[in-house]
Amino acid sequence: MMKKLVILFAVFTLVGSFALSATAADWSFYGSARMKTFHEIDDKITTQTDPDDGDTTWDLQGNARLGATVKNGDIGGCFEYGSTPNLRKLYGTYAFGNNELLVGQTYTPVSNYFYANQVWGDDNDLLGLGQAYAGRLPMIQLTFNKMVKVALVRPSSTITITGTDFDADGTVETSENPDTDVMLPKLEVSFNMAKEKFFVDVFMGAQTFGVENIGTAGRDDVDVTSYVVGAGGGVTLGKAFVNAGLSYALNGGNYGLASTGSNNRGTYNATAVDINDNTTLSGLLVAGLKPNETVTVEVGVGYDTQDLDGAAEKDDTMCYYVNTTYNFTKGVFIVPEIGYFDYMDNNAGADQGSMMYFGAKTQINF
Repeated sequence: MMKKLVILFAVFTLVGSFALSATAADWSFYGSARMKTFHEIDDKITTQTDPDDGDTTWDLQGNARLGATVKNGDIGGCFEYGSTPNLRKLYGTYAFGNNELLVGQTYTPVSNYFYANQVWGDDNDLLGLGQAYAGRLPMIQLTFNKMVKVALVRPSSTITITGTDFDADGTVETSENPDTDVMLPKLEVSFNMAKEKFFVDVFMGAQTFGVENIGTAGRDDVDVTSYVVGAGGGVTLGKAFVNAGLSYALNGGNYGLASTGSNNRGTYNATAVDINDNTTLSGLLVAGLKPNETVTVEVGVGYDTQDLDGAAEKDDTMCYYVNTTYNFTKGVFIVPEIGYFDYMDNNAGADQGSMMYFGAKTQINF
């Protein structure tokens, strides 16, 4: 009985302390319900045959969300969950002067750009196809003068190779199991400036990790270096706007960058006992017209080309889309959209087909 009373007292104490802190802080809760209703005509070529497949998606988007922002003097924070459910954001901030310290998970300095409003999928936004994007990751970030961000971000090591019989004796030995070692986090830096009629963004990120016990009989080591640099911006001309972005990455898949192409990461070369590097050049161009507060028309194109050392060809992908946003009232809108993916040739020179889609996203923010 005494044990139960102690537990109940602890629970009430915890709830009471939360209520007191919530009273002192300014909490602002929010939510966004999003439905994707699209039909896809898939003409991808994955083998020697052309599947010609059609399919309709009628579902809640994965990026539908619930969250809250908190402000208590110089201390702030945010949490946000997606519909999967998955943790999208959880971070705290401390403001000092015109600067800010952020600890937790949110968009990194390389990933905080959304120049396109492509709504297909879960708001694809041409991410990984013209727009550099590495996701929402745990990090420690400093923002100076609200313009320059420097962050140490959770690293990525996506080239892990296990269970390889390097000496071809039919047995995978302990010495033949490569070990991936990450010593340092990603370093990301960005500069962002926004004025009434235009904005400019410049960003970069870099990381390296080692792979030990690789090569013949698993006796060699290799280093995998990856980085991304990019710039973008936009201008508003009366009721029209234009946004554009360009980025270049070395071994972007190893870095953790999203990609529409199939070969955006460096691969292990057993003959040279080294990494065959992959470079990716991508860009996007978006133009739109907003004649009034109710309607916005937008057209966009994204392009991605990947060049892997030793490959016969480059792996290219292109996407076009056009949509119209109709605002019924504040926070309630629908976005009909039609788009086309041309997967072009892979790095072996084989045609990868295409995919056309049409449909709409319906969204209510609350």
